[in-house]
Amino acid sequence: MTAQIIGMHKQYADTIQGKKAKLRVKYEILDQIHIFPNSTCIGENSDPDAGRAISKPIAKKGLHLVVIDNITFEEKLLDIPHPPFELKPDSSRVYSEFYIPAEKNFLIRMSYMSSYGAPGSAAGYKSFFCPTKHFTMNAQEGHNYELELLKTKGVCIYSMKEIGEDGTRIQVETWKAVPDESCSRQSLVP
Repeated sequence: MTAQIIGMHKQYADTIQGKKAKLRVKYEILDQIHIFPNSTCIGENSDPDAGRAISKPIAKKGLHLVVIDNITFEEKLLDIPHPPFELKPDSSRVYSEFYIPAEKNFLIRMSYMSSYGAPGSAAGYKSFFCPTKHFTMNAQEGHNYELELLKTKGVCIYSMKEIGEDGTRIQVETWKAVPDESCSRQSLVP
């Protein structure tokens, strides 16, 4: 899974060594959600295993494909359970599931920006953005998690929940915001 994707960002590749957990990432095409499995600080761009948490874009349509803004994505599933009342998340959002490192801190970066219309046009120009935020996470081995950037009524909600075996969701205590000024240079976790 090394395909280059939208915005010249490398696609995140599953953690394959060491302790692992599963992460479902729900996203819209303009979400920018990146996982930095070896980083704990802002300035994370030199993490060699980092990538955008989005499934692989493909050219053809068929079974298990999702289309957002005319770009087709293949669903990537690891069988994380859904709540009993939800057989599948909202079909207007794409989701993919990844293996992430467990039992160590790592970094997640999230942002969103949308604009449409043209200044002076009848419809006008509108834009909305969620500022870039950084979070550290420490997942428990074998557990399931769900990450989402919710946009509702002009408010951005950066959400990480643990998914129980029955699909129930609870807030994650090890999900912590990283203050922008706290770390200005790359810091790799040993």
